[in-house]
Amino acid sequence: ISGSGIMYSPGDVLMVQPSNRFDLVDDFLSLLQLDPTKQFYLQSNDPDVTVPSLLPKPCTVRYAVEHYFDIAGMPRRYFFELLAFFASSELEKEKLREFASTEGQEELFSYCYRPRRTTLEVLEDFPGVGQVVPFEYLFDLIGPIQPRAFSIASSLMAHKDEVQLLVAVVHYKTKLHRPRQGLCSSWLAHLRPNQGVGLQVR
Repeated sequence: ISGSGIMYSPGDVLMVQPSNRFDLVDDFLSLLQLDPTKQFYLQSNDPDVTVPSLLPKPCTVRYAVEHYFDIAGMPRRYFFELLAFFASSELEKEKLREFASTEGQEELFSYCYRPRRTTLEVLEDFPGVGQVVPFEYLFDLIGPIQPRAFSIASSLMAHKDEVQLLVAVVHYKTKLHRPRQGLCSSWLAHLRPNQGVGLQVR
């Protein structure tokens, strides 16, 4: 953190902004048939809604998928409702509407929340829908990656140019094909030396 101006005290919390793993990004781009090099400008149509500051102008599709869309998180109920709107298959549309309905919440819990099924995995289960969702609707469909909080495990008195964290890498298996991995902990574990990390002390 040399030259960053970051200061901290014992008991402070470090907020870390992670990104998606490269393999998940590639799977998502392939599934939705998106051009990773395509550039776009994001503008707000609502004065009460601000444009995400994380996105550069212009921004590439790959950058948005890697650094903004929470494709490794569990989707919200609204995700299924909006996805059903684009479904052309009656079978997929009916199932998605069921998950979005009040009556279908128990089945949605069993399908998505109990096994911790990710947004990417849901889209893989409904492949006919993902390919027809316009890119701009992804900002309504998928929430942003949220920063993760970690207790700082070092002191500026002993390490004046460092901030140290003690992080357990989350990795376990369920009945799903992909092992469950903590987004931030696995991302931190695979950082390259001198790779930049978005940080904020609270």
